[in-house]
Amino acid sequence: MADDDDYYSNPTKFLAALQAANPYLPRPELPSLSDIKKKAALMSKAIFKDWNELHHILDLHEETIRKRWMKKNVRQRQTILQAAYPAIPSQHRPDFRALEHESFNQRRNGSQFRDIYLLPELNLEDLSKPRNLLILLNSRGRNLPDVFSHYDFEKVELGRTGQAIVPSFINEYTMYLTGQKDAEGYGRIVGWDENDDAFHDMMYGIGLQPGEGIITLEAQQKMLSFLLKCANSIIHDLPLDGPPVPEPPPFEDSLVELELSSIAAYATGTSFRIPIQFDIYYLKQLAQTRVDQAQDHIWSLREDPSYFREVALDFSEHRLENLVTAQGARHPKLNTSAFWEEVFLSVITGAYGSAAFWTILKRQLDALEVLRDKHEISTNRPLLEEYDKSLGLLQHFLTQLIKAPIIDLKKGAFGSPPLRRYFFRLPQDPHTTTITACSRPVAQLPNQPKIIPLINRLFDEEQCALMGRHNVLDEIDRVLRTEKRESDCVTPWILNQLAEMSIVSEFLRQLDFHQPRIGFNYDVEKEEQSQWFENITKPVATFFTPVTSQGHLGVANLGTPKPGRFVYPIHKKLTEVTVGQIRKAEAELDAFWAKADSVMKSRIGITINEKLKEYIGERKVERMPEWVEIKLPTTDSKASPTNQPPAGESTLDVKDQFALLNLERRTEATVQQDVLKTVRKEKVKTRGIASPNIHDPSSGATIPTQALSKSSATPVPGATLTPILVPRRAYETFTRVFYIPSADRIPREVSWSDFLHAMTSAGCSAKRLMGSAWIFSSTKHFSSDAGAGPNAELGSTRSIIFHEPHPAANIPFNHLRKHGRRLSRRWGWSISKFAVGS
Repeated sequence: MADDDDYYSNPTKFLAALQAANPYLPRPELPSLSDIKKKAALMSKAIFKDWNELHHILDLHEETIRKRWMKKNVRQRQTILQAAYPAIPSQHRPDFRALEHESFNQRRNGSQFRDIYLLPELNLEDLSKPRNLLILLNSRGRNLPDVFSHYDFEKVELGRTGQAIVPSFINEYTMYLTGQKDAEGYGRIVGWDENDDAFHDMMYGIGLQPGEGIITLEAQQKMLSFLLKCANSIIHDLPLDGPPVPEPPPFEDSLVELELSSIAAYATGTSFRIPIQFDIYYLKQLAQTRVDQAQDHIWSLREDPSYFREVALDFSEHRLENLVTAQGARHPKLNTSAFWEEVFLSVITGAYGSAAFWTILKRQLDALEVLRDKHEISTNRPLLEEYDKSLGLLQHFLTQLIKAPIIDLKKGAFGSPPLRRYFFRLPQDPHTTTITACSRPVAQLPNQPKIIPLINRLFDEEQCALMGRHNVLDEIDRVLRTEKRESDCVTPWILNQLAEMSIVSEFLRQLDFHQPRIGFNYDVEKEEQSQWFENITKPVATFFTPVTSQGHLGVANLGTPKPGRFVYPIHKKLTEVTVGQIRKAEAELDAFWAKADSVMKSRIGITINEKLKEYIGERKVERMPEWVEIKLPTTDSKASPTNQPPAGESTLDVKDQFALLNLERRTEATVQQDVLKTVRKEKVKTRGIASPNIHDPSSGATIPTQALSKSSATPVPGATLTPILVPRRAYETFTRVFYIPSADRIPREVSWSDFLHAMTSAGCSAKRLMGSAWIFSSTKHFSSDAGAGPNAELGSTRSIIFHEPHPAANIPFNHLRKHGRRLSRRWGWSISKFAVGS
């Protein structure tokens, strides 16, 4: 028997000593081994009884359950849910509200919201939507309980960290759930002295500490009981005997009907689906999409004056210098040259840093995939040391990567136009660059937005540890989705930072849920992690260090978006005047970047692009050619049909078809001639939307879409593949996305809903990430030369991220043009790839 003074062998004394040193530590119960075994056996029996009944019902009637549930209205669904769970909460993530309604001591002494912490996914907001309950019934009723065991414990994170739920403690035993297929084995408790692997299995997450296992069993028992009641209620009048029928096909994720709030909710396994294991292929795709987006951002900053101006203004409007003091004094540096130098420094380092770090992350995932394929990974065996170490280093890299959007939000969120009225700044110490923002008293401005304390939680590491960063992000997303007042308080710039943070948080969340647990087979020391991070990012650091340490780049006089600078009327009909304005704006932008490159070359010996070439790729910046007056052909019917512009003027030699927008003067004559021919031959349509024409950039021909049969598979001239048949509404949207100047068309905005419809009509799947970001994925319709290189290794699926406009509902033309150029570059799409079909 252990000596009473041996705290490590005497749990009672050991825990008492810890609590005496820190009264805020959890106070677990210390049940006897026989009591906890009996409790586990009873719960396991109840779990498998309910699971077998639910599985039997689904075998007989799942298709009927789906049809009946989909026909019910929201009120009828809520009635069934409330009958199965009378105290079911109304809102998504009710555990957040439970945490706010109880003090720390109330939670420690027995929370009244225990079931809410155990089952945060059960709520009316989520389950009364058309498909979520059906997905939950299918996943839980068609898969054995052990599939969910790890997730069902981890999802109680908020209840455990808030001490509303404290696992009981029994020393030197491990409970097994994973891999156990019946009630006799499920919840089996093994002593460490009975099995040499029992202790290590608990540490690796293959098994659980018995108190943790009891919480998992309790959550599963209540979940299956609830689902069984719901299923019985829906098919109450049907017999429960007969032969099983085939399982209906799984639900496919739909863009318009997407019922999960964000990537944080969706990819968490989300309580509704089978929990997602570490999905390296999905994460590689997500990382490559971010690499592409970051590269496009850099080249747009160098190529498009209107985009550069917009980004610079966004950064300038999201700085704490915009806050006044409590006495109303403005910051002395606001809108000075020094202010704009810091803005441009943020724009440049942020753009290049993002491209570099996402490229490095993608390379890590590539190396990790090689190791994963080399070794067979099992949830029932500890990880190999080499693979475990790689996962630990990846996790460290991600914790560094997520700091960038957090720092940006700290510097800019509360200085943004909608939120700055709720804050003031303290007078700045002239010897530091730090600016301190303080909330105004509630008495001065009551009813402050909910988004403010939620964003503050992202800045607080303790709060993120308590609630889980991905949970905080999911709650922010829910508030912004459901409350217009809150949505109006955030800008697109803030939404972009939240989206970036959400993507990195998803990587970290998947590592947290990895089975077996990472970091126990190979303990990576912090010093080793720091040294590794320094080595892997050294090429980037040699760029950033001279930029940040030697101060400004001296570009404020060239880049400040003062009135008249960077005026870029690309959306207007091209005339001698507009072409002159466009060329002037492009020259101004080129002068800015020439100066920045010159300064960097003087500091590190090469330009920014040369230094970071491997991270940003190579592209040619396109520029508007000089205006040349072209005499249009006569419209006289006796004019020769062969009357054409001078040789060379109608022959276009450009790699990017969307450069045609900058070359309207070269195609206008040909287009007008084709339009005149078409008008003579066809009756003008007076009702509905006129059928848009397909313009073939390679030949200059304009082809009416009426000439294309709906069932025709004949390629459109200039298209690399069979045309993608889309509805007329989608085709009209694509003519605006891939706008080509003509005599009878002008560029227009497109509503976000029309853009979503067009992309899904073209065969894309889509998912909201967070904030304004959406990811579109497709497995077909790519040109053979599109996306070669980085994307090629991803197989047939390619993805691209676009941002939903906010707060406006329409995508401005300059953004739409950028979307078209990106789709052309990444997927090889152009208007010639589409035709009106079914």
